[in-house]
Amino acid sequence: DGNLWIAAYDQESFIIDFGKKKWVKHEVPAIVERYNCPTLIITICRKSDNTFWISQNHIGLCLYDISTGNLVSYSDFPELKSTQLNIVHELIPSSTPNQIWTVTDSSYVYGIIADNWNISLSHTIKLPEDERPKTVFEDQSGKLWIGSYRGIFTYDPKTKHLALFNDTIGHTTSFTQTADGRIWAAVTGVGVLEINGKKETLHPLKTDLLCISSTADGTIWIGTGTGELLQFSNGTFTSYSEKAGMNGEMVEKIVADKYNHLWILSNQ
Repeated sequence: DGNLWIAAYDQESFIIDFGKKKWVKHEVPAIVERYNCPTLIITICRKSDNTFWISQNHIGLCLYDISTGNLVSYSDFPELKSTQLNIVHELIPSSTPNQIWTVTDSSYVYGIIADNWNISLSHTIKLPEDERPKTVFEDQSGKLWIGSYRGIFTYDPKTKHLALFNDTIGHTTSFTQTADGRIWAAVTGVGVLEINGKKETLHPLKTDLLCISSTADGTIWIGTGTGELLQFSNGTFTSYSEKAGMNGEMVEKIVADKYNHLWILSNQ
């Protein structure tokens, strides 16, 4: 419908209805009924018109139909019971139909496929024991970029090969890609890493960088833990915090839509 469903971890989740110009509380009844606990969604990812992947606190990965109320959990499937899908911090869609990538609270990143309501593993990616994934990003070629608390890995879904890209850059929190194919990584306390093929260029910025996105004109947008909205273009960082009416709240995520609007999520 063109609306937004916001998962608020410590409050009820809600839908912003742009047609009626109001927000509507949306608990997930199946979670309350089946598990006798409130809806506490950690992260959410749309699968199709009415179906969503959600990561629910204490329950883990679920698939939910907002129109029928149907819900299944990863734990309903014996193959998945031994996985680390009980705590999933990030869900992103894949170019492979019906597939998502999941970031867990362990050293694992999983590819998950849904065939109707049957959930199965498509990829099991295990980082070295002393590494934990922070974020994942699938680029235009289908390659996966994995940001960890120390550096960056890449994963080729075709060959299922995991490679270390950079283990010294630092805590990598977010990726984006511009139309020319360049990858941009936000590294907290370090700056923005520009990756053009095998060439890496660091644009230093010793700020708590949490998220990064790009608009169609190649402009990079960055959100910080201190509530700043920054634009990066032609090698220069420019603050848009005042223009955007930011008030110092932590910027959790920025998404640029196809109309080049920026959607900015703050933590309050």
